[in-house]
Amino acid sequence: MRRIVKYAKGSLTVEVALGIIILITATVMIFEMAYRIYVSNLVEFALRESVRSTTVFQGDDSYTSYNTSFFNVMNDESKLWSSLTPVDNFSMAGKYYVSYEDLLSDNYLNDGDMLIDDSGYSFAEISLSYQYEPILPLLGGNSEIISSSVLLTLEHEGWESVR
Repeated sequence: MRRIVKYAKGSLTVEVALGIIILITATVMIFEMAYRIYVSNLVEFALRESVRSTTVFQGDDSYTSYNTSFFNVMNDESKLWSSLTPVDNFSMAGKYYVSYEDLLSDNYLNDGDMLIDDSGYSFAEISLSYQYEPILPLLGGNSEIISSSVLLTLEHEGWESVR
């Protein structure tokens, strides 16, 4: 019996050391998953909030109001995400359709076209993307783009032609 104890003296140290390494790795992976979930939800919230605040914005329904509203939401210093996610990693793009037929045939104006001639549109597909960078890329996580989009019906745009 003494022989077995003599050979097994360092086994507890090895088990504890390996256990701590596994525990730390698992904890970091849990934080990585939580951060990814947070960023995914933030992309959804930011898109929804910027579209909502632009839709209820009285007086201006042009292309630039979506970008302005989005960056106002994201640059709000009183919000938690302003310190946790860099605004530079976000990008917003849109496809703008003049009519329902254009929407069905995927004949759209892009952001560059809208900057040149903002003549109005009836439908808009606004997409928000975030360049996600993992906390520790050593664990096999790669940077990727998390995106979300919403299709808007701008009812007020067609009111003039109905009269």
